[in-house]
Amino acid sequence: MSANQELIINGQRVHVPTDLEWDDIVRTGRWSGEVAFLDSSKPRILDALQFVRTYREIFSLGLFKAGPWAKEWTLSVLFKQGGAERQVHIERVRCKNCGVTHTIANPAIADFFLASQNKQEALKQAFDESLVRCHKCGARLPRPAIWARLTIE
Repeated sequence: MSANQELIINGQRVHVPTDLEWDDIVRTGRWSGEVAFLDSSKPRILDALQFVRTYREIFSLGLFKAGPWAKEWTLSVLFKQGGAERQVHIERVRCKNCGVTHTIANPAIADFFLASQNKQEALKQAFDESLVRCHKCGARLPRPAIWARLTIE
């Protein structure tokens, strides 16, 4: 991503800083003149940055305010799908059928839809669209996923 972008995702304004801006955010802990994250969150920010930079063709990292009352920015991993970007939670899951571990992008997190007009319908749609299965045995994964990669442990 070459220029800072501002997107509306699930009714929330999400800012997508450039790589250089992220480097500055990590160094200073600030974004747009405000605290971007607490020092205790820095390892999580660095992990997320490493992940999205590894898969930059399909992932990016954004910041949003969870509501008008929010004092700090919230980190948001974004998955590029069909010309749009969706908020996802990156997590590891183990297939209950064969035991293989996957890193997945889970779009079905209730907090992603706080600003949506119809939260229940948006969350249901996220669950319904999460059809990625185990790469080894084809079984359904234990958590919703719109992207998965085998994880070597």
